[in-house]
Amino acid sequence: MRKWGIIPLLVLLVGILGGGTLPPSTFGISADEIRVRAAVMDYVEGIYERDAERLAQALHPEAKRHAQATRDGEGAGNTLDRDDLIGLAAARICDARLPRKGPKRVLIYELRDNVAAVKLTAAWGVDLLHLAKEEGRWRIIGIVGTAPRSLLPETDVV
Repeated sequence: MRKWGIIPLLVLLVGILGGGTLPPSTFGISADEIRVRAAVMDYVEGIYERDAERLAQALHPEAKRHAQATRDGEGAGNTLDRDDLIGLAAARICDARLPRKGPKRVLIYELRDNVAAVKLTAAWGVDLLHLAKEEGRWRIIGIVGTAPRSLLPETDVV
């Protein structure tokens, strides 16, 4: 019984020592999961780094972000489209209000052939992301999130 428990470890060791790399599927990770995570990382790191190009890469042309902001128990919503989000990163509007580093926790709830649902925890709160795969490329098409009022642009629609 114990001999069978060591076989996966030996396979991994042989793969590493042999100079080869094991495909992600060896570890139960699909190519689509890697691409979904990469799109989410482009989004969050594009915001942290104020990199408009990286953020644009992650967002579908019709992407929208809906946020429910709260301060002192008040609720006020706002919606930003793709151009608004990219503009914030390009103009570095959030520089004084948003840290350049923070959490980047990604949890994929559902991954199908051409759609995915993901939870992202970042410095501004939690974003629930919907991604779509078009022509082999994953991009974020919908974002619903929370954000402290202090992190939102001054021109919020209330």
